[in-house]
Amino acid sequence: QVIPLTKDIIASGSFDSTIKIWNVNTYKEIQTLKEDFAVLSLLKLKNKNEMVAGGDGESVSFWNTKTFIKEHNNICMEFVLCEFVEEMNQKAKEIGLAAVIAVSDQAGRLQAVHVMDDAFIASYDIAVNKTFTSASLKMSTAELAKLAQPGAPLYGIQHTNEGKIVIFGGGEPLEVEGKIIGALGVSGGTAEQDTMLAAYGKEIFKEV
Repeated sequence: QVIPLTKDIIASGSFDSTIKIWNVNTYKEIQTLKEDFAVLSLLKLKNKNEMVAGGDGESVSFWNTKTFIKEHNNICMEFVLCEFVEEMNQKAKEIGLAAVIAVSDQAGRLQAVHVMDDAFIASYDIAVNKTFTSASLKMSTAELAKLAQPGAPLYGIQHTNEGKIVIFGGGEPLEVEGKIIGALGVSGGTAEQDTMLAAYGKEIFKEV
């Protein structure tokens, strides 16, 4: 994978556990960064001087794109998810909501679930299904709700996929640099509360 770091500099990951930094004007390699794993993905974080390198496991590394020094080594994705879910937990407390917060990967496979004290038992499955819905249809469940009304193009879609499609708010696709990498599901309040909390989560996910 090749990604731009600036208008003149690009980075490329390699199976040989290296990240090569290139000058696109001279076509010359500037520097080779040594990783601890085969580099299968690279991502430049927006508004930050950081690049994320990922392998085929659950660990990632963060590199400073100014100094090309590794800032965080083999950070487990579970740690990143924990930070995100804790932010969501605090926001839910602020609005007086006892929620279930679920996160899946881009294929709808569950990665994390947080059940707040006094959350409804039914909210667990609902939150999980909201992640499946947003991941599989690449849209928020609030947006889907409009398309699933009688007479709308997706009317009746909630009866497909073994009933796992949710057609009310609280599910959001999670994006990094415009690419969907997972989904968030929130359940525990009114449709309006779940929608607001999920939309908040979508925004802060970009900064975690």
